[in-house]
Amino acid sequence: MPVTIRPYVKADLDGVLSSWESAVKVGHPFLPETFLDQERYNIPNVYLPNAETWVAEQGGQVVGFIALIGNEVGAIFVDAECHGSGVGRALMDKAMNCAVS
Repeated sequence: MPVTIRPYVKADLDGVLSSWESAVKVGHPFLPETFLDQERYNIPNVYLPNAETWVAEQGGQVVGFIALIGNEVGAIFVDAECHGSGVGRALMDKAMNCAVS
C-alpha cells in the first residue's frame, strides 16, 4: 500500500498517539505505565508544538510520524504493524529532504 507523507494537523493526534504507543510497546517494553502516561500528555502539549512534524498515512490512517527540530530528528515512530514496510524509510527521506531545503 502506498505511503503518503504530509504535515501533521491537530486532527492527526489520535493516530500519532496510537502509532507512538504501538512502537513503544515493541521497542521499549520496560517503560513503566507512569512514564507512558506522562509522555501521552507531553506529546501533544510539549513536543508537537515545538517540532516540525510529518505523518505517514496509509489507506487514510496515520501509521507513523517524524518530528524534526531544526535539522535533527527529535522522534520517529511507526506503528508496529507497519515495521519493515518502508514507512520509516519514507519518513526519514522526508526529513533528509527538509534538511536540504
